[in-house]
Parts: sequence; structure tokens; C-alpha cells
Amino acid sequence: MASQVFYYLATTFDDNILISILKKSIELSSGNTRNRMVRTATETPERPQNLRNEPLELQEKPNYVWRKPPGEGRPKEDSRERARSGGVEVTEVAVEEAQRVALESRMVEAEPRDEGNKPTVLSLLAAVHSTEPKINHTSVLECPIISGLPETMVQYRCVFDIRGRSLKLETEKDVAPLLEGFDPKVIEEIYLGGNTIGVDASKAFAAFIEKTERLRIADLSSIFIGRLISEIPLALTALCNALIPKSTLVEIDLSDNAFGERSVDPLLPLLTHNHFEVLRLKNNGLGPAAGVRIADALRQSARLSKAEGKTSKLKKVICGQNRLENGSAAAWAAAFEEHGTLEEVRMPQNGIWMAGIRELARGLQKCPNLRYLDLQDNTFTDDTDEGLSAVQAWAVALERLPSLQTVNFSDCVLSHDGEVPSVLEKLAEGSNKKLADLQLQNNNLDSKSVELLANSISTHLSSLKRLDLQANDADEDDESYDTLREALTERGGRLLVTEEDEEEEKAALEQATGEAEQEEVPIPPTKVATNVDKEADALADLMNRVHIQ
Repeated sequence: MASQVFYYLATTFDDNILISILKKSIELSSGNTRNRMVRTATETPERPQNLRNEPLELQEKPNYVWRKPPGEGRPKEDSRERARSGGVEVTEVAVEEAQRVALESRMVEAEPRDEGNKPTVLSLLAAVHSTEPKINHTSVLECPIISGLPETMVQYRCVFDIRGRSLKLETEKDVAPLLEGFDPKVIEEIYLGGNTIGVDASKAFAAFIEKTERLRIADLSSIFIGRLISEIPLALTALCNALIPKSTLVEIDLSDNAFGERSVDPLLPLLTHNHFEVLRLKNNGLGPAAGVRIADALRQSARLSKAEGKTSKLKKVICGQNRLENGSAAAWAAAFEEHGTLEEVRMPQNGIWMAGIRELARGLQKCPNLRYLDLQDNTFTDDTDEGLSAVQAWAVALERLPSLQTVNFSDCVLSHDGEVPSVLEKLAEGSNKKLADLQLQNNNLDSKSVELLANSISTHLSSLKRLDLQANDADEDDESYDTLREALTERGGRLLVTEEDEEEEKAALEQATGEAEQEEVPIPPTKVATNVDKEADALADLMNRVHIQ
């Protein structure tokens, strides 16, 4: 059960905080711990009976460092792997060494609770060797040494994560072992995706969710693989009803579940009474009829917020690959307008044509804080007057979206027969000064459009860092491309015209990601008492030279 304690400690606290906690705990339990630890690093004293048969290897290690976690704050698929990438490789050594020193110093015989009858860090270490250890997030957080730290020092990562394990969960008994040891009161993130969850198993997870008090993220994506259409509404009802009262909820992900119109009903109460900021609904097979019902529920939630004198919290909506088509575009436009708070909207590959594109322009222009817009692979124009009016509607809308930083209009047929789209003309005039990423791949743009962008790249498009013009009609040797490439390169940006450009960008991103994951920086200083800092440094120095197998 040692790994259980290591896991809770290591995934709850940053390395420098953990070292301070362990060192302080050992310091309080033994006045002469430092000398004993130094001696332990240079020689091998007699070990406790229960450790005598375990190998001990001492070797030099590099300076103690904190490794930056990769990504954008979202957890990787495996919690333990995520913890390791965040520095637990070194932390495990610290915990193991502290445990070993505690045992060798007979600290396990110390009183395991303080005057308030709360567990000490020492008792957590000692519990490793009990027959039935009772360790969970609550017992960790109740430690007086931990609870006494300033809140700004402690970065909790209380996560339940079973993503991608391809589990087939049918009953409460299937779920119970997975939830064992997790205290719902401190859980902030739940990830269930990549498993197939039946009705009774969903009810068991729902019962756990109902007990949460700090839940921020609920990932319910891809949880009905191979399930009967009759099962999905019942399972969804249990899970969604459990989430409705969670006022702390920030993000919900329901992507990659084949809802269709038949399974959309359980979602509506949750969407109508939402408190969250982020909604992810990608690849759900909704169709226009279900799209209308979901959009109407979101619109009603905005109205309810206004009736209570509150501003909507909804900031990000992702609803791509759902065949929303023109039939639901007006409803979505009305929902966006009612909220008015959207900062990011992604609706790619929905089969929306000109009439629907006009509706979306009408609704989204009422969201002045919109920073990210993705309408890839919907159709803006054809050779009719209707097509031209849709492009013009977006030219007007862009002027009313001053915060836009990313626009993805790739595969949108902005130009039907080589004409310069009015959308590009508006951008070239400086309608969106903050625009940094413009994606215009495969839009029938010819040399006139490229020249227009080149003439504005150093003036009205001075913030642009990435421009994607792949698969358009201008010749790859066009001088305007040279102008664009030179200007973007000077500001550290990139122009994509060919597949080679895309491959180079991909390679550069992979290299940058790898370097970021390997980057090592000194541990940031803590704000605990100076003597604790010094003791933590002493333990860190010791960890540089110790490795436990």
C-alpha cells in the first residue's frame, strides 16, 4: 500500500511543498533527524526488521529540480503518468527516503495524531505498514502541517481519472473498486471517457458525483461505446441529474457519444440550469432537430440567469461534427445572442450553408468578447446572390468582434470563382487588430486575394503570427507569398502554403513540446518560515544523492 500513500501525497502537492511537509514532520518527531539523515546517506546502518530483505542502493543524482507539467493544464490520460511528468519521479524518492528515515529512527512508534486528533504526516507514513491502511485525500488534507500552509502554496490536484482504459462497467460492484479510497468531497475533476458504462454503473458514478463539493470538470465523453440506444437515456439521466446542482462546475464534456435526437432529452435540464463555462459536444450525431433543442435549452439558461439578475457564465461552446445544418442555425444564433458572453465558439463540419451562415453572423456579432471562432468546413458562398450575402454578413460581423485572435474559415468556399471575398477586404482594412491566427485553407483564393493580404501584413495585420493559405488557387511562386513569409518570419510567425510548410510546423511544434517537457527550472521559493525553508533545502540536498529501489 506504499504506492497509495505516495500517490496521494505526490498528486496533491508540488514537490517543494511536499519536501517541506516531510522534512517538517520528521523534524517535529526527532530533534536530531538531520544528523541521522546525513549519516544514512554516507553509510548503511542497521535497518528495521521489515526492511532488511529489501535492497538499498545509493547513487549520485543531479541537482534537485522541478519539472514543468506538459500541456495546457488539462490532465493526461493516465493520472499517475501525469503526476510523473510533473515531477513525481523525484518526489517518490523524497517520500521513500523520508519513510526509510522515519522507520530507522523508530518514528513509526510516535503518537500518530495531534492534540486535535487529526492525522499527522508521520501517521500517513506509518500507516503504510499497517495491515489495513486508511489513507485518502481527506486524511492528507487534515494534516496540521499541511492545513497550516498558506492556501497559495498548496496546489490541489484532486482527480478521479479512468480515461482510455476500455473498461466495461455494468453494475455498482464494477464501479466500487475504482472509487475506493477517493473522497468525493475533495474531488475537483472526474474523467470517465474511453470506457463503456451501463445504467447501473452510471447510477453508481452519479451517487459519487452527488457527494462532490468542489467538482469543476466532468468528462463524460465516449462512455457509451457499444451500448443499446435504450440504455443511453437512462444512464445519461442519472449522470446529468447529479451534475445539475453543482454550482462549482466549470466544464462538461459529452463528446463522442452517439446521442442523436432519441437520447437528447436527459441533457436538456442540465443545459437549461447550467452553471458551467465550457460545453463540449463534438461528434454526437445530433442532426438539426436535436441541435434546435439543445440550442433552445442554452438560450433558456441565459434567460433564467438574467431573470435572477446574473450574467451568464458560458464562455466556450464546442459543437462540431454534428450535422446541425441550416435547420438549427437560427436557434444557435439566438442562443449565442442571448448569452452574449461567448469567448470561444467552434462549430466545424456541420453542413451549414449560406442561410445558416448568415444566422450565425447575426448571433455571434452580439458576443464582443469572442476571441476564437472556428467555422471550418461549412459553406459561405456559391454563385448565387444568397451566397454573396452570407460572406457580406460576416464582413459586417467581423467589425463588431474586436477581440478576435483566431479565425478558422478553412474549407468554407469564401470565394466561388476567384473573386476577393468581402471578409478578406474587411480584415485587410484592420477590422480585427488583435488577430493572430488566420486559417484560410482551400477557399478558391487567387493571387488578388493573396496580394491584398500581403499589402496589409505590415499595417492592419500587424498582430498576425500564423497564416494558413494552403490549397488555394494562387501560384506557389507568387511574390506576394514572399512578402507574407518575410513579414511573418520577422515577427516569429509562420506562413503555410505547401504541405512541406505544414510538416515543418508540425516538426517545430513537436520539438518545442519535447523541449518544454524536458525543461528544468529551480524550485520556486516558498513562503513558509525561514527555518523550514532551510530544512527543506537540507532534505533536497540529501535527495540529490539518494536513490531507493
